[in-house]
Amino acid sequence: MSMINGSFEYARLYAEGKTEGKVDVAALQKCYSEAAGSEIEFTKYVDADGNEYANYLLIALDPINFADYLGD
Repeated sequence: MSMINGSFEYARLYAEGKTEGKVDVAALQKCYSEAAGSEIEFTKYVDADGNEYANYLLIALDPINFADYLGD
């Protein structure tokens, strides 16, 4: 749900003109971190030739062990 909630919040901010363009990494990090309740790391993708893509982000969240949610 963190991805959905964070994306929704960012889309709302963008629609209201409250971001610095389409790809505002600082605003994305804030939206996703608040939705997840933990820090989230965003890294711009760099291909094998060293080309950086501003609109292609790799997102790292805290690991989740789904076994923690299994019933007895």
